[in-house]
Order: sequence, then C-alpha cells, then structure tokens
Amino acid sequence: MQFLKHFYRGIISYFKAISFIARHQLWFYFVVPLACSLGLFYFGYLLMGDVYSFQLGNPATIRELMWEMIQMILLYTLAVVSIELRKYIVLTVLSPVLGSISLKTEELLTGNQYRFSFAQYWKDIKRAIRIIFGNLVIQYALSLVWIVISLIFSGLQQFTPGVLISIGFYFYGFGMIDYINERRRLNIDESVDFVRKHAGFAIAIGCVFSLLFLMPFNFNPTVSTILEIIGVTFAPILAIIAATIGMHDLVDLRKNKFAVKEA
Repeated sequence: MQFLKHFYRGIISYFKAISFIARHQLWFYFVVPLACSLGLFYFGYLLMGDVYSFQLGNPATIRELMWEMIQMILLYTLAVVSIELRKYIVLTVLSPVLGSISLKTEELLTGNQYRFSFAQYWKDIKRAIRIIFGNLVIQYALSLVWIVISLIFSGLQQFTPGVLISIGFYFYGFGMIDYINERRRLNIDESVDFVRKHAGFAIAIGCVFSLLFLMPFNFNPTVSTILEIIGVTFAPILAIIAATIGMHDLVDLRKNKFAVKEA
C-alpha cells in the first residue's frame, strides 16, 4: 500500500537526518530554536487542565446546556490555540532558517545550487508564512468540528487530546515539504496535490515533529524543562532535514531543472 510505504519512508528519513547532521556537522543550526519561548506551551497545558476538569452539569434548560457547551468550546479553543500556536510561532520565526537549511541539505545531497535573488527569497518567506497560517486555520476548523462532536457524544472526550494532536500531523508535514516543492517551482495548488498523493510521507514527517514537541513532561520540573527545550530545539531542524532527504528519495532532486549544478 502506497500510504504505508510513504509513511515508512518518512519515519526512516528522520534516522537518515540524524546521521546526516552528524556527518556534516550541522549542529550550529540548532542554536536559533533555543531562543523560542515555551510560554504558550505552559499556558496551553494549564488551560488543558481546566478542560479536563470541566464536566457538563445537569442543565435544567436548553439555554443552560448551550451556555455550558459554549464554555467548553471556548476552553478547548484557548488550549488548542495556545499549544498548537507554539509550534506555528516556531515555524513562522524559523521560516527563513528552515528554508536555508533545506537548501543546504539539498546542496549536500545533490550538488544542486540556486541563484540567489532577494526578491525570490522574500517571496519564498511570504509563501512559507502563508502556508503556515493557512494550515493553522484548517487545523483549527477540523479540531473545532471534533470538539463539537465529542461534546455531543461525551464518550469520545477521552480521545480528544490524541485526536487534536493527530490532526496536525498532515499539516506540519505539508509545511515542511512545501519548502522543497517551492524550489521545484510548484505553485501552491500543485504542492497541495503532490502532498495529498504522498499523504503517508507528510503524516510521518509531521508526526515525529509533533511528538518531539510533546516530549514527556510529567516528571519533576527540572527534567520536564530539559525535555521541553530538547523538543523545541530539535523538532523543526530534524523535520526539515528529514523532509528534504525523504523528498530526494521520492523524486530525485538532482532532476530539478531549476537548479544550477555545482561546478
């Protein structure tokens, strides 16, 4: 099955990425993510605790029931936005860095080079930010649909944290893959179509990225903080390098006619 084959390729790409980083001594790329704040992360999980403790009472009227459901939706919304926004803020702030890392990775893999143009560089950054925020809106909409369904069918609420995290897998992977698709001169619609056909690969890239952001935190505060810093620092850099390596395996980036070969 193509989906499973592509998913496996995405997971394996992370192991290749770790080896690639060590071989080419790319550790300095991890400095910038260390500067990203974890404030929204803590805020989000604080709110999530309120969500878990919130239970629908025994409303006497339809109005009371609707008000309690609105409260629940607002709590979920704040929690999801706070937790997921942390990832999107990191991706937005790092978009120029991630583009450069992907470019460097492709050059090391294939010898491909691209003529620098500030206008094109700025266009690429704007496209990356547009993709990031477009994905955020779609992810939020899908999450909200699930929240409403789980409120109607209360037995589903126990699955809500896992579902909300999983929804983002595809979109995070898509964001990483689009850096490479842009260099292949695919427009956004063409990039969407490509990622849809390679959904397993995108989900695998986004899955590991998300799980790295959610390093276990139910330890003592010191250990939790260290694990969170590790997740925020390593997730985006590993993801973009893995995505670039995986894309090379999928389409052979050496065949990109828009690249200039190293002399």
